[in-house]
Amino acid sequence: MFQVSAQIQPGNSGGPVLDRYGAVTGVIVAMADAGYFAEQSGSFPQNINFAIRPGIVQSFLDINNIDYQFGAGETELRIAEIAQTFTGALVCASL
Repeated sequence: MFQVSAQIQPGNSGGPVLDRYGAVTGVIVAMADAGYFAEQSGSFPQNINFAIRPGIVQSFLDINNIDYQFGAGETELRIAEIAQTFTGALVCASL
């Protein structure tokens, strides 16, 4: 995991972390536990969030025989437009 200081909200888990060119550099997986921080330090955390690297997601998809494809890479700063072409829901259900 790595820390992300961008603002996220409940429900953002599974969303991509993009670089300025629109390349996926991670996937949001967690927010810091505000209650725990408040109890331990008396203050609330701000923008302490966590993501996993794309390789972990690729391994998960490979292990579960889920097809995916890589983008061609863009050099223009059109992050929102680019992201809309490859984001979607990934739902995992226990058996």
